[in-house]
Amino acid sequence: MGAEGVYSGMVQLGRMFVNTFGKYKNCECGMVILWHGKYYPIPLTKVSVDVTWLDACIKVTLTQTYRNEENQPVETQYVFPMDDRAAICGFQAEIEGRKIQGQVRKKEEARHIYEESVKQGQTAFLVEETKLDIFQAKIGNLPAGSVATITLTYVTEAAAEGNALRFFLPTTIAPRYIPQGDTSEAAKVICGIDYSIFSPYPLEIQVHIETDQKVLSINSPTHKINIPSKNEVFLGGKYFKTEAKLQGASTDMDRDFVLLLETEELHKPRLTLEKSLDSTVAARVTLVPSFKLPPLKCDFIFVIDRSGSMGGEKMEKAKDALQLFL
Repeated sequence: MGAEGVYSGMVQLGRMFVNTFGKYKNCECGMVILWHGKYYPIPLTKVSVDVTWLDACIKVTLTQTYRNEENQPVETQYVFPMDDRAAICGFQAEIEGRKIQGQVRKKEEARHIYEESVKQGQTAFLVEETKLDIFQAKIGNLPAGSVATITLTYVTEAAAEGNALRFFLPTTIAPRYIPQGDTSEAAKVICGIDYSIFSPYPLEIQVHIETDQKVLSINSPTHKINIPSKNEVFLGGKYFKTEAKLQGASTDMDRDFVLLLETEELHKPRLTLEKSLDSTVAARVTLVPSFKLPPLKCDFIFVIDRSGSMGGEKMEKAKDALQLFL
């Protein structure tokens, strides 16, 4: 995210997320500008992620700060990946001290409001789902030299992985595969973005964990983390509380951040109740089925992808895997 080059008057200064898949290379997401039919990233200056983990329920607040280095207002887009089980519950943008809070509207009504705001020279935001678990926010008229802070909040579930619960923060548009024949607008946006290879600005990830089970271990197979010694707190006979932080001041977001939490009696059935401000109540039951069923004779059918994307080493590995299964 230092100055990496100039492209048709647009200065390419930063990247947030990048990935390679299918025939497409260096597909990135973050805040971008459309310039002469190509997308270029807006400089990213800071990223912070705050995670609240309560049993198997997780709330993620992602805050990213960008700066428009151009000498004129630009209309930008913000493309970001999502956990396919996640639901967005908050979207806020702050530009030059002015906060814009996202509201849920019908698609056509939202598009009309956005277009009218842009025509009047106002800053507006339009958030849409462009492909499964990829969301796009259109941002109109970002003033020259201004700083935009995007805050995205979503909720998701921790997945069971062996004897642990697994949380991951998607940082690439992966493992999604876009076929060669996909000519949709979403595919064009995702695959038309250039990037720089460095990401020196600070990334902060902090995870706050509360669980009704004693915590046995917290670890990340993808990144180095810090776990304050003896930071586990017992709360009034109900919950254990602990936390984990990303180690170091910065990191390249070239892979998903994964955190594994192991607790005592992880698979013990439990019921959670929550009461909202309008007095409605939601209930959640967590259990792992363990029924003793008689063994059944089964037929197994193996389906192997033989398309062009499987050429070379990929097909050889697929053959090896099939032989192993047999």
